[in-house]
Amino acid sequence: MKLPARTSSQPLIAAFSLAEVMLAVGIAAVTVVTLLGLLPASLSSMQHSNTDGAEARVLQAIMADYQQRDWPSILRQQEAATAELLYFDPHGFRVAATDREAFLIAQVSILPAPLLPGSTVANPRLRTLRLRTSRDVMAGAAAFEEKRIFRQTQAVLPQMDKSP
Repeated sequence: MKLPARTSSQPLIAAFSLAEVMLAVGIAAVTVVTLLGLLPASLSSMQHSNTDGAEARVLQAIMADYQQRDWPSILRQQEAATAELLYFDPHGFRVAATDREAFLIAQVSILPAPLLPGSTVANPRLRTLRLRTSRDVMAGAAAFEEKRIFRQTQAVLPQMDKSP
């Protein structure tokens, strides 16, 4: 910005040149376009984190449910070798398999516990809780046949009650 030479009788007049204004508008335009370009990616990332959070809440609820169950019912499910299918909505609440709001399907299986370090025999008071989750609700149990479609989590399930 150029300032004219000032004499004592002239008031000081300051102004921006056209080139300076155009440069400022260009910088502002580039900034706005860049921020608008990042908006879809940030919205997608936020949606993924929301669904991952709901999935984590569902897994915690299932694990807590199985930890509170009585031991004979857990053994019966293991002996039957059946996997329980559970359906959940985006908020983590359990829904019916036919509900249109279902966005997550979980397959729960009870397996024998792994051998503990230094042990040659499996502990009879431990089982493995295997949880598989998929967002392909329409496929039902078939969603768990291809490994790339589902996530798997395992936890050791200890006997918490006093049943034999």
